[in-house]
Amino acid sequence: MEYLVVNPEADLSKSSLDNFVSNFYSHYSDLDSEGQKLLLLNLNAQLRQRGSNAFRSEVCELLTNREKEVLVLIAHGYCRREIASSLRISKNTAARHISNIYSKLNINTVAEATRIAIANDLTA
Repeated sequence: MEYLVVNPEADLSKSSLDNFVSNFYSHYSDLDSEGQKLLLLNLNAQLRQRGSNAFRSEVCELLTNREKEVLVLIAHGYCRREIASSLRISKNTAARHISNIYSKLNINTVAEATRIAIANDLTA
């Protein structure tokens, strides 16, 4: 399977969604904030074209507002400590929110969380 070099002109159709998201996430942290925003907007548009926003209503109904905030930060590459600091909560509370999100969405990885956040317009 061909791996895709992630850039704003990237074509999602050249790679499986899981490979694309993994590759995307590995390059995302190397970009400045403007590059990250452009990349997220591009990926979100491509996901919509492929009909990957099937989780939209389910995610919005399953997660609390605070969990959605945490999911956004996860998608932006924040670790538990950074999430806690950003939201002014304890690291244990941040960990609990992350655990709840993963459980409710039946996911296990940051890549899956990022994919869901992007597909649900929770990244901008």
